[in-house]
Amino acid sequence: KKGENIFGRDEKIADFIIEDPCISKKHFVILVNENKQILIDCSKNGIYLNNIKLSKLPRVLKEGDEIQVSDIKFIVH
Repeated sequence: KKGENIFGRDEKIADFIIEDPCISKKHFVILVNENKQILIDCSKNGIYLNNIKLSKLPRVLKEGDEIQVSDIKFIVH
């Protein structure tokens, strides 16, 4: 959806719940607007984008990108 999409294990704040003890309450955010999707890592454990561990800098996503947190993978469409 457009706007801020929160992924994490805290059902009070996350739009997408990930039930895994390795996941932060607010693990990552995908900001969506008309032109792009931006990935923001909010976790302590980190996330991987296309098998590369990300720094805390936001990243613009493209179709087919693979986001991995713990053993869970998401594909950008």
